[in-house]
Amino acid sequence: MEENSKQDASMVVVIPMRGGSKRLPGKHLKTLGGRTLIEWTSACVSDAKLNCPVLLTTNSEELAEAGKKVGWTVPTLRPAQLAQDHTSSVDPVLHIVD
Repeated sequence: MEENSKQDASMVVVIPMRGGSKRLPGKHLKTLGGRTLIEWTSACVSDAKLNCPVLLTTNSEELAEAGKKVGWTVPTLRPAQLAQDHTSSVDPVLHIVD
């Protein structure tokens, strides 16, 4: 995401991205069409021209680093209890916004 000193403070994009996929391990960092899933997602956010901060909620240090490389903020790693197979997306989003 492009850095802009006048970001819209009334809005934030939250990207929930859990490490540990069982069907396709490492899927967020695999390349498809020349980009990783993180890069594709970052491009979509940029194309939307929302001009707001992007927060990544993840339990993976590797995904956190990749998110930081595309300009996302990773305030903290997600606790294990919010990174289970059947965890809904709502709880991690509430955790990161809180």
